[in-house]
Amino acid sequence: MENLSIVYYESLFYAMNVSKIGKISNIAKPVLLLAILELIEKKYISENKIYYTTELKEEYNHIYREYKKDSIVTPVCYPYYYLKTEPFYILNGQTNRKTPSDKFIVENIQYAEFDDELWILLQVKENREKIKTIIKNLIKQYNII
Repeated sequence: MENLSIVYYESLFYAMNVSKIGKISNIAKPVLLLAILELIEKKYISENKIYYTTELKEEYNHIYREYKKDSIVTPVCYPYYYLKTEPFYILNGQTNRKTPSDKFIVENIQYAEFDDELWILLQVKENREKIKTIIKNLIKQYNII
């Protein structure tokens, strides 16, 4: 039987508010989620505090380019900041900016975190793999690969 918590988060991922250009959805938020999962896997993130680090930016850029080789990469500051509109992601710090920048995030956001239940789920490798697959399928659904 499928883990009901994973099914719940799958529904949240598919309901994410993503920007669109015409009929094409921006993949920045799901790519950032994949980058965070990779950094958890690599033990760069070992507590429920997602700092705005060079490792995070590099992982995000790497994954983004895997999906959109010939496209300009959406700066990571945007999904890092705008994921705050999703119920499973919390920013700790000042969050009243219309347009974020690297400078704003560094100076005003301490870290981001997942809700406790998602964080607990992500501590199990099998759950991380299932969630990665869900997010990769979501990106494919956006028809931009």
